[in-house]
Amino acid sequence: MSNRHSTDTPAGYSEHFIDPADKLLRAALRDGTLILAVRCRCCGAALTATKSKAVGAGPICRRNEAADRRQRTEGAA
Repeated sequence: MSNRHSTDTPAGYSEHFIDPADKLLRAALRDGTLILAVRCRCCGAALTATKSKAVGAGPICRRNEAADRRQRTEGAA
């Protein structure tokens, strides 16, 4: 059994025992492509505005949700 190490594997760890998700995370960190973000509960887009993060939805999705609520309310009346 060979104990080869890639640049993504810490010294002392066999590549065989590293979780695939951890390999992807390391690659994203190394390449500078990792984005930690709050995601919109409706569409999954990354939220940047403080209000959107607090509410959990972006402005377009909030508008769409409000319109849907109005339609349901008007339809029930």
